[in-house]
Amino acid sequence: MGPIKMFHNPSYPESRAASAILDENNTIPTIVYYLENPLSQKKLFNPVEKLDVPIQSIIRIDEPEYKKLNLDNNLLNKSTLKEIICECPKLIQRQIVVQGEIAVIARSICNLLKIIK
Repeated sequence: MGPIKMFHNPSYPESRAASAILDENNTIPTIVYYLENPLSQKKLFNPVEKLDVPIQSIIRIDEPEYKKLNLDNNLLNKSTLKEIICECPKLIQRQIVVQGEIAVIARSICNLLKIIK
């Protein structure tokens, strides 16, 4: 199926847990530290579009920036949301794991296991 890529924020427990599960399964992913090295729209959204979910579902609604930027506004189009997410990467749901044409939001361990099993 190919190499695994993980969009990782080591300061979050869920991200560390996903990393540990990958380690336990002898899986060494390419780690993308998206907060330290913000990504272009292409580098972020090529893998993210493999999630096959609306862009709104990859946005963390509990972040203060969500309210500050009025991201619950249904009139914002996909292009605008992509720009905002790239400018403020902490809005991205953690952790996104990609393998080939499959991607999951691995907050749920069950989702992560879909990729490594």
